[in-house]
Amino acid sequence: MSSPPHRLSTLVASRALVNQQTRGLARRHLTPGFRAQYDATILVLEDFVQGDVIDLGAGDSPFRETIGARAQRYDTLDTTQAKQDVTYVGDIQHMPGVPSGCYDVALCFQVLEHVPEPLSALRECYRILRPGGRLVLSVPHLSRLHDLPHDYYRYTHQGVAHLSEKAGFAVERIDAYGGIPSFVGHQLSTLLLTLTQPIPVLRVVIRLVNRALLVWPCFLLDRIVSLGDIAPLGYVAVLQKPPQQIAAEARQ
Repeated sequence: MSSPPHRLSTLVASRALVNQQTRGLARRHLTPGFRAQYDATILVLEDFVQGDVIDLGAGDSPFRETIGARAQRYDTLDTTQAKQDVTYVGDIQHMPGVPSGCYDVALCFQVLEHVPEPLSALRECYRILRPGGRLVLSVPHLSRLHDLPHDYYRYTHQGVAHLSEKAGFAVERIDAYGGIPSFVGHQLSTLLLTLTQPIPVLRVVIRLVNRALLVWPCFLLDRIVSLGDIAPLGYVAVLQKPPQQIAAEARQ
């Protein structure tokens, strides 16, 4: 009989395979949570991405296509060179290899919950931006434990605003996305997809059923119930490095 640790490692491996097989924006069809997060993020990217862009904690860069259509330059940072097309290998909390004031937009999606010192990370983001540059980030509010042992925080609107302002940013917008239906649906979808991943025919059927009976209904139910103000799945924020403050720093 398999031991519990072995069964857990098998599930983790199956979950990784699900993600590997569904890359980019197609991943938003996997779970209601991904659908809510990705749709909210795309809307903000379409409004704010331009010029020279760096994607921090990029992973497999799910928004690469959307960003590439709007950016003049697209760089990435991740903790390992194993990820595709990584420009810089490093830790977002301390990025000495990334020059100061060289990007118009920095992106940081679902990363700050995984760093023990998020304020240090935000200050580094501030440093690498040009005058008037923007940081576009997303963070979870409702989420199960994941990517252990490096899962440290969950965020509220007020928490995002406080840390951002402490790092020197002006808050342009903080938008909630998703809610309890997407959160519950995300857990169910993840479990179904993970358990059926090793069975080729069944996993194809389950993905179609999951999309029809879980992803879309939960995503739409979120919009009908509208509990995002008190129990959001997470937030997407746009923060700006004030131009006048940068000019003052340059004179010092």
